[in-house]
Amino acid sequence: MNPQTFAGSFFRRAADVLDAAAGAWTGASFDQLKSWILRPDMRDPARVSNPYEQVSWVFAGVQPIINTMAGFPCTIFAGGSDQALTNGAAYELLDRPQPHETCSMMIERLVAYYVLTGEAHLIYQDMAGRPTSIGSEIKRLAVVGYNQMQPLRGANGELLAWRYTPIGGSRSVTILPDEVGTLKLFNPRDPIRGLSKLKAATLGIAQDYNSSLYNIAALRNGGSPGGIVSFPERSLTPEQRALRRREIEARHGGAENANRVMVLEGGATWQQVAMSNVDLSMIDLQKLGREGILAALGTPPVVAGLFDAAHYNVAPAAQAIFVRHTLMPIARQIQNLFNVVILPLVQQGARLQIDMSGHPALQEIEWSKIDTFNKMLSNGVPYNEASTFLGLKIKPQKWGDTSLLQSGLLPAKDVVEGTVFSVPELPVPNDDDDEDQDDDPAEQEERDEEAAALERYYANRSVQRDERRAIEEVTPSIRSRYAAHFRRQSVQMVRNLRRVAKQEKLGEQSSSYTWTKAANDAERIARKVLLDLGREQSRLRDLVRGYWTPTAQEAVLAELERFGIEGEQAKRIVSKLRGGRLWALILRRQQSKVANIELVTRARIVRTLRQGIDSGETVTQLAERIQHVMNSSRGRALNIARTEAGSAVTTGRFLGMESAGVDGKGWIPGANTRPTHDEAGRDYNPRSSPIPIDRAFSVGADKLMYPRDPRGSAAEVVNCNCTLVPVRLKRRKAAA
Repeated sequence: MNPQTFAGSFFRRAADVLDAAAGAWTGASFDQLKSWILRPDMRDPARVSNPYEQVSWVFAGVQPIINTMAGFPCTIFAGGSDQALTNGAAYELLDRPQPHETCSMMIERLVAYYVLTGEAHLIYQDMAGRPTSIGSEIKRLAVVGYNQMQPLRGANGELLAWRYTPIGGSRSVTILPDEVGTLKLFNPRDPIRGLSKLKAATLGIAQDYNSSLYNIAALRNGGSPGGIVSFPERSLTPEQRALRRREIEARHGGAENANRVMVLEGGATWQQVAMSNVDLSMIDLQKLGREGILAALGTPPVVAGLFDAAHYNVAPAAQAIFVRHTLMPIARQIQNLFNVVILPLVQQGARLQIDMSGHPALQEIEWSKIDTFNKMLSNGVPYNEASTFLGLKIKPQKWGDTSLLQSGLLPAKDVVEGTVFSVPELPVPNDDDDEDQDDDPAEQEERDEEAAALERYYANRSVQRDERRAIEEVTPSIRSRYAAHFRRQSVQMVRNLRRVAKQEKLGEQSSSYTWTKAANDAERIARKVLLDLGREQSRLRDLVRGYWTPTAQEAVLAELERFGIEGEQAKRIVSKLRGGRLWALILRRQQSKVANIELVTRARIVRTLRQGIDSGETVTQLAERIQHVMNSSRGRALNIARTEAGSAVTTGRFLGMESAGVDGKGWIPGANTRPTHDEAGRDYNPRSSPIPIDRAFSVGADKLMYPRDPRGSAAEVVNCNCTLVPVRLKRRKAAA
């Protein structure tokens, strides 16, 4: 029998009993008899008179709502400002709504009545506890529930007043509608009264409660063995029958006597009573009732303390749903009650705010907003516009109406594809003003210098843009090569680790090898796990050759094209460069630097394996250590790719500049640079202090022919985004 069939059968039987009783009680109506039989007392223990006290899942579903809402801080603000009030009539009223009650205690009771009965009231009182509607006299707020307030209706059903009966009191007090604030859930049958959530869960509450009673009765009365004792061919007197029953119940009745051995005599036989379908359906019936109760209350099972596998896997999402769809609507209802009805009577302009931002689920939502905010900024949405759209509580910035680029989040007009050229805007000569200008030679020379400077400025911006674009085009391909290299190493080293574990004959525990005291030579074992150094460095050299040569070649062709050298002439220059000693020297230097990456990786693997082996970790745990190191190496692949791409592009540009006959060069620092790069930008400014192309830049302690020169140290080369700028020194001297 499924739970729905059992529940229907149960209520049909209850209806039959009521019908029979109504027919037997003459002179009384059926409703009177029904209320007498089902009244909330001990005549019918199966009657659920107080679900909050009698049904565990009602308590478990309501309590998180009450406790969480009571834990949110409440703040009083003045008007539309963000200045919190620390005194005044509104602050004092909510600080102590009753002499021995705080604001959180008031919220707790208000939410409890609202959730359990669908209705909660706040009676405005003066200092003596009398109801009042005069704002200056409202000094207290009394929380009362559904059962304490009965509406007095007019001829058309409109509300005239409330009849308030205190808990435990016998005398009622009439309260006018403007002396009370009401919080209620929508009720389609009665616009004055609220509809309790528990009414929607009536069937689930009855199922859970009666199933629990059934199980208790089974434990009390049906402890195994449970069945029939037969005495053949003779009958027992009532006294003998009662004696036998007491003996059997004393020895075998109750849960504590389950499965005790029974001894029969005098020809008596025992017949076991099989478990009925009702017994088998109790577990499913209780699950059905539990789910219905929690769904009606809006409390996810995992929040109510039900931690099975299905619920635990969705715990973060359940927390977010609980906050957004259960707690936030209640908080809005309370804020509206105070800000629209109560506080305007007490202090004009005061408003209540329930701060829910500290809840972990809402913090996750806020962090997701920050991620979206960053994405909007990187796609050119102005700062102020993005913050307003997402509702972020951050102050507008003066520059916030300007679109930003992703590179350093600087004004777009000052950024060129990730590189900042901090040159002040130069005035553009206006041809319309030529007639008004005199022919003074000094002024004409100044105007010519400004025009030349402006031309160089935009030429330098073009160089920066083209170089950055060339680097970004090849970076993803290089990154994927290094990521695949580190991934292969990770798989092979884990495989070596498991082979070494078998060779060392290490103990096995929980389906994985455990390092024992016999395997104390951590260094030796770690060396067996590592891959062959020479072979891996050779792989890296081949990897460099695969991307460096074509990238540098394309950069040479692009730089030659900049100076008007194209076609067969450019191809001959590239062929000559590739066959020259300088090209081979630079390539070998680059391969040597990249091969050292393997030494860094090996040192990290040895260190982490030594730590794990000394700690007695299993092979599985050691494999996780290797994978963690190699995963971080795959994360390094992006930095390596950017540096390698920049080095190949800049090397090609430098060789192309030399081949095109450029005799000078300058250094422009990029965004997020190091102090040494900024200093180089000042010392070798292409406008004011360029140097000959065959002379090295002094950058920190290094001598570099160009940014990202392979001969430089990692401190000056890694992640460098500076730009090499060509300068025609001879032409500039001739002009001077």
